[in-house]
Amino acid sequence: IVAIKELKLAKFNPRTRTANINGLAKSIQEVGLLDPIKISDKNEVIDGHRRIAAHKKLKLDEIDCIVLRASWLLCTATSTASRRS
Repeated sequence: IVAIKELKLAKFNPRTRTANINGLAKSIQEVGLLDPIKISDKNEVIDGHRRIAAHKKLKLDEIDCIVLRASWLLCTATSTASRRS
């Protein structure tokens, strides 16, 4: 678990819009966060920008996360792959 205010949003995030945050926020409120965000060991968000936006909408201060301790290239590839699945 990490405080949302400690996260650094990735500059490489290809999504310029966070579509349907209301639906995602509703889902998180009803069943919880099913897929933790992925962050680097420096708190840089690798995957999960929409989930963070939904948590902010719900006025939640913390979010479940998985810390990936890997090269930046591998983290970027992980992020790209997760959006395609």
